[in-house]
Amino acid sequence: MFPLFSTPPLTTAPPAQGPGLVCPELLGYDNPAMNRMTQLSLDNPFGKPIYHIDETTSTMDEARRLVALAAGSSLQGNCPDAASLHGAVVVADYQRAGRGRAVGRVWHAVSGESLLCTLILSYERFQDIPAALPLRLGVAVALTLEELWPRLAGRIRIKWPNDVLIDGKKVCGILCEGEGTSVYAGMGINLLQEDFPVELRHRSVSVLQALEHTGGDWVKPERYRLLINLLDTIQTLLKDGTGTGEDGAFCGADSGQSGLGTWHQELEERLYKRGERVRFLAGSADAPSEVQGILEGVAPTGELLIRPIGSSRTERFITGELDVYSRSD
Repeated sequence: MFPLFSTPPLTTAPPAQGPGLVCPELLGYDNPAMNRMTQLSLDNPFGKPIYHIDETTSTMDEARRLVALAAGSSLQGNCPDAASLHGAVVVADYQRAGRGRAVGRVWHAVSGESLLCTLILSYERFQDIPAALPLRLGVAVALTLEELWPRLAGRIRIKWPNDVLIDGKKVCGILCEGEGTSVYAGMGINLLQEDFPVELRHRSVSVLQALEHTGGDWVKPERYRLLINLLDTIQTLLKDGTGTGEDGAFCGADSGQSGLGTWHQELEERLYKRGERVRFLAGSADAPSEVQGILEGVAPTGELLIRPIGSSRTERFITGELDVYSRSD
């Protein structure tokens, strides 16, 4: 495993019906560990299934099981292989052990109040993976929220490397991991929470809370409407600035077709603390090295650009975290 550098409104969706829509082995009819998963009758812009499970440890775990099963030699007929799961999604109502970037961090969510999902991406080579994938996904989340709820425009920021904020509070966390030729993009978006535990209120917010603060008329957040619109935006941003081959396949950074892309401009416009003095904890979460300086931006390849205080040279960081909250939080 390696970390990656890092419709119509619907409240619920019924299982898909008809032959050929569901692969029995993938959905657990021959696998007790997955016998609660169903395929939803939603139109995924990637053209691949959207699977649903009521409760799980994490959608990331379920996505890994799907890929492992698909890669097994026992799958026959209409069952997809691992590569053909590119764009498939696993969504859950509740995660018992949703996790964040740092060890020990968990995602807090009441059943049905958040969009909890993992998008499966498959590439032939490691270098084909889009640069700065977590940041691209953050841009996709920001653009989708602004499109669905224009009142949020100007209030959304992307905190390097993998958080989306509204009014300075976290509304979305993103975790990307890779294994073999598969990439797992986990996203958790606070959607319908009316309150949070006391220890999280000062740094967490839901889309519903943010909209309630605006007043006026607005459309109540709905998970599957958000999901489909988000997937559509993600599909566009995965190719943005990289070019595609004649068959529409993704061309990586070493293909000679790479470019900056509008995703980077959208990121820079929404980059949290850009131009401000920051305290940055470089390196791993368990042994960070403190850097204080001016946050100048993000490189097209995803590195955070900071000019340390007293220095005229900008430094690049590929791992670490902005120290926004106190160490006790």
